[in-house]
Amino acid sequence: MARRNRKILGSTRLFGMLYGLLCLYPVFFPVSAQKTEIPYGGTVLPLNGSTTTVSTLGNSTQALVCSTDACVSLANQFLSSVNFSVDPCDDFYAFSCDNYIAARPLNGAPGISVGLEVTRRVGSNIKEMLQLTPEDYYVYDQTDAEVKAKRAYNQCVDNRLFGSFNAKALLTFMNAVLPGGWPIITPNWDPSQFDLFTVLLDAAVYGVQPFFITEVIPDLTAPTQNLLAFAQPTTFASKDTLNSEDGADTASSYLQQIVETTQLILNNTEGSRPVSSILNDAIDIVDLEINITLVGLNTVQEGDITLYTNKTTFGFFQDAALRRSSLFRRFIDFHRGFLATASVSTPIDRSTIVVPVTFEVFASLDEIVASLEVMGSEGKRQLANYIGWQLINANFPFLSKDVQEIREKHLRRIKVMNEDTPPVANQTETTCIRTLQAALPLALELLYVKKYVPSDLQPKVAMLISDTEMGFAELLRQASWMTSATKDLALQKLDNMLNFVAFSNEVVNNKPAVNAEYSQVRIEATFFNTIQTVKRYLVNKNLKRLDMVNVRSDPFRFPMDITQVNAYNDFVQNIIFILSGILNAPLYDPQVPQYLNYGAIGAIIGHEITHGFDTTGALFDPNQILRVWWDNATLEAFIQRSQGIVQQYSGFCTAGIGCVNGQLTVGENIADNGGVKAAYRVVTNFLHYTRISFSQVKYAVVISIGVFWAFPRSSVGGPRSKSTWIHRLHAGTDVFPVVQPCLVWDRQTRSGEILFAQRPP
Repeated sequence: MARRNRKILGSTRLFGMLYGLLCLYPVFFPVSAQKTEIPYGGTVLPLNGSTTTVSTLGNSTQALVCSTDACVSLANQFLSSVNFSVDPCDDFYAFSCDNYIAARPLNGAPGISVGLEVTRRVGSNIKEMLQLTPEDYYVYDQTDAEVKAKRAYNQCVDNRLFGSFNAKALLTFMNAVLPGGWPIITPNWDPSQFDLFTVLLDAAVYGVQPFFITEVIPDLTAPTQNLLAFAQPTTFASKDTLNSEDGADTASSYLQQIVETTQLILNNTEGSRPVSSILNDAIDIVDLEINITLVGLNTVQEGDITLYTNKTTFGFFQDAALRRSSLFRRFIDFHRGFLATASVSTPIDRSTIVVPVTFEVFASLDEIVASLEVMGSEGKRQLANYIGWQLINANFPFLSKDVQEIREKHLRRIKVMNEDTPPVANQTETTCIRTLQAALPLALELLYVKKYVPSDLQPKVAMLISDTEMGFAELLRQASWMTSATKDLALQKLDNMLNFVAFSNEVVNNKPAVNAEYSQVRIEATFFNTIQTVKRYLVNKNLKRLDMVNVRSDPFRFPMDITQVNAYNDFVQNIIFILSGILNAPLYDPQVPQYLNYGAIGAIIGHEITHGFDTTGALFDPNQILRVWWDNATLEAFIQRSQGIVQQYSGFCTAGIGCVNGQLTVGENIADNGGVKAAYRVVTNFLHYTRISFSQVKYAVVISIGVFWAFPRSSVGGPRSKSTWIHRLHAGTDVFPVVQPCLVWDRQTRSGEILFAQRPP
């Protein structure tokens, strides 16, 4: 399966979480008989604490009820989602979600979930705010950064909707990096113009690193400091895939993509080469990329964050691993030149501390390059063809529709894109929004907060987070498997956890700083050229961190796209991020009783807090240092319980897809369980403190969490996405051993009290 570009060091995010919701988060409000066919039979706290008289089936009953439009609307949505004919103790997921699924059949279209519905609503808002008008140049409170974001977005849309492929901008860019041109399309290519060292340096400033990735990352053993880390490059498939039964088909499809793209470029430039010649060069490109992949780490090894603590000096690394090729023998010189492009002042020499991942991988990469260098002109041709292709490959999203359609066909052949995934032509606005979210997040933050974020959002959500952290602290104190010493440190880590709530006040209150941040970004004549200025800015920004001391939660050092319908835990900084995009109904709604928000967004908050103590988060101590800080007894108990989670989830299988890889999803599964427990605890505390005795309230929260994960798909591609989707398909049921829902549901009377309605006969 093709892999997306990734940072050397990422955060534990709730990737794609809300795309994985199928059933609506049920919100449990009683409604009058005029609003639903199901008779009202329970009570609930109103927003204002007052009592309202509700007419039910001809009778007048004194009851507490939320009757806002938001409550009535969401109650109807919930009641239309539940399948009352299913016993929730037999199949809690079917009980909660069946009718929601039945009302939204696939029929060849993508599955719809509440998360996707929220994402589309937020996306529509972003699309509206990015529309470019003549007035934008003269609005007094519109910053240069905001105007740049709007212009870049509109360039992107025009390029994808109306632009036909024009190879001129692409080839001008490639020829600037590859003197003499791309051999596969260049008759009589002159190898004397090719210098590997210079070409790779010129490519790196645009973020294209075909043989290794260099990135500045926090020192995981001294988190205020930064250092250089080196890792294997991103390739068209993982080592696991190439060694699997899918490897040959994946490589064959990739070869076809290269050939078709090359032919399109030649047709656009009125050039020509025999198909056999194109194919021979393309085969060399694929073979080289396969060799690079196979000497690297597999997926599990790449995920081992402890590899980034293996520090050494640049000189020792150079002498021990990089001795064969002319490129790697000059590795220190290469990085002096690379850092100079960003005006980094920190000197680089043999004593500089670096993190290579790993010595063995780089020794093998050195061997591959050396084997091509000894081939003379033919080796140079293969190197130049491979680098040229990577320049194109890194820019597919920014080229016109006909180029992207070639890539789309490849992704569908290898089932990364499924038959129910819309074609690229139907995803123009969505794709352009994602591009801007990654490229200019601070500019989008200014626009989004100004237009869509209420002024009281932050304090309200901050209270939710604080309460959820208190609930999680109670769980830690009651954890019998933790020793007192480790428990004290865990509580200290929780207390040190920072919360990013909705957006950054430092950003929205400092517009000149946002303008300065994006001063290097220019709107060029084509969207492709505009994106190249963004890429140079992003590369420079990362390299400049080598001169800086890290400050936690610095919104300019680590810009955040607040418009994502997402939340995540940055375990390196010990910060949870609850972004503005996710703070929308029904996940968060200020117009409904607060305990419902504790159940909906509260479970998400609890999930992210738990990530700080899962199999990866638990590696970082209260001061964000990667070390062993749990004592042996606690660590042994944690590993034992983690394996129990692995075994439990590995036992969940879905017809036509397969079984969950419990090891691959263990971090998310632990977070799901922790999120459920924390949310349930918060609601229990809330009811206690407010002296509310309505048992159906806390039971409603249990069901609201029960429908959290699922998504209808006609097919699933690859082992990682397969495990992820099955994880979501089952989570509506399997997460509930934590709270034992059948104990809160009256199995004998089937009273259905938690639904605020009598269960139909």
